[in-house]
Amino acid sequence: MNDNMATPALIVDNLISSSSSNEASLQMKEEPLLTQIKDTSTGEVITQKMQVDRVWNLEKNKKVIVELKEDGQGSDNGSNLLVKFLGKLSQKSVFCLISVVRWDKMPKEKKQLMWDLIEWS
Repeated sequence: MNDNMATPALIVDNLISSSSSNEASLQMKEEPLLTQIKDTSTGEVITQKMQVDRVWNLEKNKKVIVELKEDGQGSDNGSNLLVKFLGKLSQKSVFCLISVVRWDKMPKEKKQLMWDLIEWS
């Protein structure tokens, strides 16, 4: 990520705080998923309930473990959480411009920002 770019955490905080009340009520109904979280600094793995909004606020050294089967399909709640996280990311017009009809026409800087957020989270 560029040193000149704002940290994903700051961007995300602004996006979360600007959510509509309708979106907030939908988030409150979301059932938490029992997922494994790895602390990359200690190697410790814990199991805890997670919701998509909590993924945005995980500490940098904490990562949600996503298990994949041989065919690349998700096989646990970590993969379900990832799908929900990507869905929330794609709903933010700051990242995915409504005016862009095809992914290959999306501006490179928007794609890079999304990748930075995914890697950071």
